[in-house]
Amino acid sequence: MGAKRPRRLTVTQQIMQEVEKQLKSKNYPNEKTYKTYLHHARRYVQFCRENYNCRSYEECSNLEFAQGYCDALKENYAPSSIHLFMISVTSTFNLPIRKIDKPRRCTAEYTRGRKQKFAPQTAEDLNDLKWSYLVDFQRAAGLRRMELMRLCGRNFKQDESGYWCIEIEKGKGGKYQLQRLNSDEDVEFVRKYFEAVGPDEKIFPPELFRNRLNLHKLRADSAREFYFQSLKKLQRNPAYAEQMEREIRARWEKYNIDKRTGEPKKFNPEKYRGYHVLRGKNRELAMKNGMPGKYHKMCLLYTSIMKLSHWRCSVAVNSYINIDF
Repeated sequence: MGAKRPRRLTVTQQIMQEVEKQLKSKNYPNEKTYKTYLHHARRYVQFCRENYNCRSYEECSNLEFAQGYCDALKENYAPSSIHLFMISVTSTFNLPIRKIDKPRRCTAEYTRGRKQKFAPQTAEDLNDLKWSYLVDFQRAAGLRRMELMRLCGRNFKQDESGYWCIEIEKGKGGKYQLQRLNSDEDVEFVRKYFEAVGPDEKIFPPELFRNRLNLHKLRADSAREFYFQSLKKLQRNPAYAEQMEREIRARWEKYNIDKRTGEPKKFNPEKYRGYHVLRGKNRELAMKNGMPGKYHKMCLLYTSIMKLSHWRCSVAVNSYINIDF
């Protein structure tokens, strides 16, 4: 018998081979980003095949087709989800995202971690003793789920200003970060977890993550507490603003590096004077939840950098502090 002929690829499979080649050439920071982009690129390719009879990667790389896909998504998805899908598509097919007419996002309408997304019993599960070893740590730490899963005994160290922090070797986007705790009591509580295992041993066993616990809520709670603690210190002692600025600058110059130049990005403290004022639906959400309509910019930046490692005031207030659980 002769050798079997290699299986002939379908048109979609041929396009996806080129898609994978393109994605691998871009060197995304982690495997999760690659898989997310690949997933949404595959959905877009299927849309192009069904609606425009595209037969190659080049034919799919059409701004008009991408706009058609975006318009079709509006029927079933929220604006924030559409932005994620379209960033995946435009990055994969080298299209300018700014030329896509997308629905406008509003952080007040985000659903991640909010009460309407979770079953009623999920919040109660946070008080279940079955999960207490993980939940008690998360109340003090406020990390992402994947960051909790990766923690080892070696990941507890002092930062550039002498504060004890949880070290995240590979956080969101593959970024290194040092996350502060809210109090000396939290430091001593968390320290025991790290001392209980060897340097290369995981803090938590995998089975503690086989759940749908709303750990993101606890992350937001911890960030909110950090912000208001900083604000109270500032209100008691206005000179505390100078200390915050020094610590921000020290962290900024060490870790907020421009990839193109290898130098620290410019830090302009004048941008963080005064207050960040909420408007529109974000303000409505704040009033509904009994939260402030404005937030001190320096305290926000301090929270964003030291507690969340986002480096943006707007993310800290709209996605963590001013949210509805």
